[in-house]
Amino acid sequence: MQRVRIRELRPFTILAIGWVIGIIYAYPGVMTLDGNDQLHQGRTDFYTDGHPPAMAWMWRYVDAVIAGPFGMLVIQTVTFVAGIYLILRRAIAPRRAAVATVVIFLFPPVLSPMAAIWKDCIMAGFFVLGIALLLEDRRWVRVVGAVCLMVGTSVRYNALAATLPVLVLLLRWYDATTWKRRLASWGIATGAWIAITALPLAFNIALTDQKMYVWQSSLAVLDIAGTIAHVDEPMTDDELRAELADTQVLVDHDIQAAIRARYVAWDFDPLLTDGGLWKLPIEGTTPAPESQRDGIARAFWNLALDHPGAYLRHRLECFSAALGIHNRGGTSKLVRTHHNQYFGMLQAQKLATGWSPVQNVMQGGVIWTARHTPFFKAWCWAVIALCLLPLCRRQRPRVTDRSVAASEPHRDVLAILLSGLGLEATLFPLAPSPDFRYSHWMVVCTLIAIVMLTARRMREPPREPLREPPKPPPQEPPKEQPKEQPV
Repeated sequence: MQRVRIRELRPFTILAIGWVIGIIYAYPGVMTLDGNDQLHQGRTDFYTDGHPPAMAWMWRYVDAVIAGPFGMLVIQTVTFVAGIYLILRRAIAPRRAAVATVVIFLFPPVLSPMAAIWKDCIMAGFFVLGIALLLEDRRWVRVVGAVCLMVGTSVRYNALAATLPVLVLLLRWYDATTWKRRLASWGIATGAWIAITALPLAFNIALTDQKMYVWQSSLAVLDIAGTIAHVDEPMTDDELRAELADTQVLVDHDIQAAIRARYVAWDFDPLLTDGGLWKLPIEGTTPAPESQRDGIARAFWNLALDHPGAYLRHRLECFSAALGIHNRGGTSKLVRTHHNQYFGMLQAQKLATGWSPVQNVMQGGVIWTARHTPFFKAWCWAVIALCLLPLCRRQRPRVTDRSVAASEPHRDVLAILLSGLGLEATLFPLAPSPDFRYSHWMVVCTLIAIVMLTARRMREPPREPLREPPKPPPQEPPKEQPKEQPV
């Protein structure tokens, strides 16, 4: 029996083996509260804006073919593996690109979020595929890549920060031969970014059957409480009653002390549940009353503008928790497994609730990695990404018959890194919790950049030290020819 070696396997075979291992880990797809809510909306064909309705609408048709989460799991993992392979193939040979793709896909900080049916993972799959197609020479392929970016944008409200550097740096409609062509190409790229941002937003608005005003019911309340909690000087009850009266706060005395007692920078649930300070809907299809929503919005802006230092300290604490600087929220915020599912919701939607012993061992290994290594610390990946930015200048893509290496030498890795860092930066004003999945795209972008930069640096010939050119030998002055004597 002959021994099969990796160097003898075709790239497609390597990718298929890695994908099957990932599917074994995730099958049929981990369902959290977000996933259950979106599947329910897709099946009932009634959409709210608590999550981008585009994903629930997509799930409605996928569920008609493959019931449950498995169909969405296939879509997000296949696009993810294919996109990363096509990107890495620009820097290394196809077989090595396939091996590197499998390593990235099965890396615990990447595989763990990809096992759940989340908008973050659908976005990552279509984004890497869109970037790969955007780097091709043929225009119709670039158009398909832009459509993939549009699909990824439709499932995340803050995805515009990730698509801006990708489109502006990578979308080239004309060869940059003259300044007019270069200017026209930049204009087309900027217009494409505006369209890719606006069209999914309009599509989500058109799909929405019931607005839930999620900002007023979650993040705005957290920011109000955080600002009050971080104000150094005592705030009187009369002052806070006047500020919070229209928000329908449930405490009437010692308001600042009550808020500080319930305030948790990385979670707004204590403010709303189990004897919280406000009664606001987090789920369902009935939004908060209009007067309460207006009062919350007015209180947020008044407090943020009157106490900007306290607001910024609160957001900095939320951002540091999202980056993993503080271990807040426990392992469940880092790794979501089949154990963390909402089994009552699964049973109500007639979905599987069990898992296999092999999955139990594999997910236990991921949990061990999250507890004992820094791989699930988002700040580590942010530091690595920032350190890699200066290295993007002196490297060139692998030249193939379908690459744009000759015309775009330094932009692919730079655009990918800026995309990950850009999306991560939106967590400063927007992070409601320290879920690791919010940093998943930055981790993916950093890993792709590490592989591509390393491969290109290793391929560069070593530099020789500068030497002074040899001096020419001194030339003797020409000898005078004897004059001819007249005959």
